[in-house]
Amino acid sequence: MRILLLSAWFPHPPSNGSRLRVSHLLRALGPHHEVALLSFADQADVDPAAAALRSLCRSVQVMPQPRFDPTAWRSRLAWLSPRPRSLVATFSPAMASAVAHTAAASDVVVA
Repeated sequence: MRILLLSAWFPHPPSNGSRLRVSHLLRALGPHHEVALLSFADQADVDPAAAALRSLCRSVQVMPQPRFDPTAWRSRLAWLSPRPRSLVATFSPAMASAVAHTAAASDVVVA
């Protein structure tokens, strides 16, 4: 089965609960399925070529994580949106495009 795993946290190294959860999911799914990981780079030293991930994933894509800045124009404009302000202010068109493209080739999406 082809699985797309979406994560706001890059799972390597598994240094907190969120990264640990994604890491465990990869270890459980990777040996039995074709897993594509699509993640935000939540810290500066993200290494998408890490051997631990490459052995479990068919592909690893990392996008820059948009930061919430309450004084930015997108944050101010978000007050007029019916969607949550933090979602509007941190929307990533690059991630949305990558999700749409990768999800089309996947059987299951885990977010």
